[in-house]
Amino acid sequence: MAKQVFILIRFSLVLGAFMAWWLPSTMAQSNRFQQLGVESSGSGRIQAVRCRHPRAVQSPNGTIYVLGSSKSVDWGRSFVPVDNSDPDFSAELHAERMTSILWRKGLFLGFYWNVFCEQNGSCIGKMWRSRDGLKSIEKTQTKIILPEAGNVPRDDFSEVRDQGSSSIYFHRGLTEMPDGSLLACMIGSFEEDTSFATNDPRSRMETPFKMRAFLIKSIDQGSTWKYVSTVAAPSADPQDTSEGFNEWALLPLKNGRLLAVMRTGHYTPMMAAWSIDAGKTWSEPANMDLGPGVDPYLLKMQDGRLALAYGQLVQRTGIKKADWRDEDQRRRCQLAINSDGSGESWVATTVADYDYRMAYPTIFEPEPNVILYQSGECMELWRVQVKPQ
Repeated sequence: MAKQVFILIRFSLVLGAFMAWWLPSTMAQSNRFQQLGVESSGSGRIQAVRCRHPRAVQSPNGTIYVLGSSKSVDWGRSFVPVDNSDPDFSAELHAERMTSILWRKGLFLGFYWNVFCEQNGSCIGKMWRSRDGLKSIEKTQTKIILPEAGNVPRDDFSEVRDQGSSSIYFHRGLTEMPDGSLLACMIGSFEEDTSFATNDPRSRMETPFKMRAFLIKSIDQGSTWKYVSTVAAPSADPQDTSEGFNEWALLPLKNGRLLAVMRTGHYTPMMAAWSIDAGKTWSEPANMDLGPGVDPYLLKMQDGRLALAYGQLVQRTGIKKADWRDEDQRRRCQLAINSDGSGESWVATTVADYDYRMAYPTIFEPEPNVILYQSGECMELWRVQVKPQ
């Protein structure tokens, strides 16, 4: 595959009442761009009110919202506070609140992260639905019929454990298929997964049991869902130090194929799988040769190439620490491009060097060959220019 060239563009955001400041690029970052065959015209970031895991979403008219408190109407060049003309998201655009979103003309759907399951495999979640551009919003329940999961363990480890939810979650990906049905990405532990523990301290902190990535389908605009398939299930191998298959992204490809990209842990590689039958069956997970990554986000560019954003923790050197908190907790923001639209071969670059951030990114292509990259730390954004094909 031909080498891609990324140009990281310095830009300024207008944040209204927010206080903001530049954090200049480091020499180490510049050197790494050169090592990857990348030209850099400098980098910068805008840091506003700090918050963990905000989501960014683009409306059908192009307006980009971050967390629900800020918006851009000029393709991400500037941001201002929302006003009364905008949807009232409050602070619901968040990875641990409304995390799975579909927004097209005539339909908005938003699903909350955590769900509540009974022993019979019947699970209940929360959703928003609007058919009039969010002028009116139906805030209601969604039902997930999941007998395949068995008795789902309760969530007694995450930041929302006090809510009494189950250890099954919506995660990001929400795709409308040509026939109008919806496919949604879910992660979690089925009853059969609860014997699979990990011996890695960081993985144990993230999840007490190894997780699986699985797919569900709705034919009634999100009111009810049924299980379709497991994309990847965790290994029983006690030597496996991964989290299983955690956060994942889904993208339809040409010729009807589907691509799944999955996190397996902070120190284990991201994996990919493909389906040729609308998600009923999947190929064996394959190492993407991009290293570890968190919260992968896939985007099909206007010219047919694929873009993948993900965060990456500083990797261990030497013996792992007994307490994960003693490891280096900084993360960097990564962007990879696949040139042929297959998702099989990638070239990556670092958009922002290691720092104390979540690095749960969202990306858009507001203009041809320009990626707007939101890091997962509120108003920390970059515009990345990708060399045309």
